[in-house]
Amino acid sequence: MAVINMLQKITKALDEKLFAIGVFMGLSKAFHTVNYQILLSTLVHYGIRDVALNWFNSYLYNRYQYVAVKDVVSSRQKVTCGVPPRIYIRA
Repeated sequence: MAVINMLQKITKALDEKLFAIGVFMGLSKAFHTVNYQILLSTLVHYGIRDVALNWFNSYLYNRYQYVAVKDVVSSRQKVTCGVPPRIYIRA
């Protein structure tokens, strides 16, 4: 809705021969640099504790990633920041 609203305002301004400026920000990349300790502290601040907090902790820590292209596989590297992507399972 916000994008449609902004587009309507820009279109109206252009129709009325006014100047129009739009500033758009993409936040999807912001999750690539999330510090785990800060994230967990924030969750505690908002009341997430016990089992739920332990779930987030185990989900974030001790994760590894690697790249595989055909028969070539890189070494595993520990992931130290960023929200893990969705998990895809090949059958």
